[in-house]
Amino acid sequence: MIKMPTKPVRMAIAAAILAAAALETKAMTCSDGIAFVTKFSVCPELCKDDPTESLEDGERYCKEGESPRSPSVCGASAAPACGPALTEMSKVDFDKVIAALASCTGEFAPYAAYAQYGADYAAHAIRDIASKCGYDESILDPSIFPAKGSCAHSIGLLAVFDRCPEACEDDTDEPLEAGERYCKAGESPRSPSVCGATVAPECGLALTEMSKADLDMMVKGLASCTGQFAQYAAYAQYGADYIRMAIRDIARTCGYDESILDPSARPTEGSCAHSIGLISKFDSCPEVCEDDTDEPLDAGERYCKAGESPRSPSVCGATAAPECGRVLTEMSKLDAEELIAGLASCTGAFAPYAAYAQYGAEFLGHSVRDIARKCGYDESILDPSIFPKEGSCAHSIQLLATFERCPEACKSDFDSSLTQRWPTCRSHENHV
Repeated sequence: MIKMPTKPVRMAIAAAILAAAALETKAMTCSDGIAFVTKFSVCPELCKDDPTESLEDGERYCKEGESPRSPSVCGASAAPACGPALTEMSKVDFDKVIAALASCTGEFAPYAAYAQYGADYAAHAIRDIASKCGYDESILDPSIFPAKGSCAHSIGLLAVFDRCPEACEDDTDEPLEAGERYCKAGESPRSPSVCGATVAPECGLALTEMSKADLDMMVKGLASCTGQFAQYAAYAQYGADYIRMAIRDIARTCGYDESILDPSARPTEGSCAHSIGLISKFDSCPEVCEDDTDEPLDAGERYCKAGESPRSPSVCGATAAPECGRVLTEMSKLDAEELIAGLASCTGAFAPYAAYAQYGAEFLGHSVRDIARKCGYDESILDPSIFPKEGSCAHSIQLLATFERCPEACKSDFDSSLTQRWPTCRSHENHV
């Protein structure tokens, strides 16, 4: 969901500054900077995760879901020189290193490009290597940690999400790195088999850590990002509640109980973010296709064919999606009026969600019942309070919906809004 930008040898600046503690106080030259960069191999990589980076002999690009670094590749046992080197790197005067790289000209001019990322990013790279190689941050000099609330500190917090791996990328606007792929239809980027406690125990720890962070300060830090990191400022428009929602969503899809999260990470009940988080739980009842042609498609999605239902027992039933039934039971007990009021309060980047409020609380109940029916669950799993009163608008709509159990091959009553999915019946053709 949230990624670091494609690296222009982003680790090279930091991982190469190995002998920095022994530097004299004299100004560093371009040659000094390059000399440090060439010592990058002390904390080795198994593969390259930047497909735009050229490979040298014996190197390869990472496979799907593969991390360039891990304790088995650059940890204390596999690369004993890496830990001490990181300790020395953390004591570097990064401003001198960046100035040295910025001074490169002529045939060494490409190295000057590294300087644009600044001293804070070089320090972040060292911390990132230490984390991925399995070293405790206590081996690093305190001076390497950026000030809380700074752009660099906030970017570092966002990077915590990388500890909860994805099997695929569901945003087709997001460029793929080496080994990555876009999700298939109905495929979720994260699941317990990808980022759960058994396969990625560091994910749960990262989510707990993230839930305790001062997210309001983090958003202000992102808003302050400029220059090469200006793209991170865009995240600030979503606000702290969006980050809280993302934490909870990742915890849910990876199979962690919300009890691992700090209570402060939970959006205020009745808020826009809280309501969005609740309706996003419908994702636990997957669809095989999208029946609204006005809805943009994510990676791997497609529009439904004529007569095809987005949901069925084979797609979201108890066997195919056991989490769906639990979610429907939970949703049937919600305070629908409060949820709708929360959606109505959505503004800014979340303003589109406010449109859902016009359908009212009864529509939410109808949606829950409709999904339960299509997925093959008995209505007994739902709270009685979710069933509309006889004679009400919602009850009458529910009765009309029973006609959907007798599918049509085409539409006999021409409706231009349906022609993308439904063919209009030909003359004398029976639609049933």
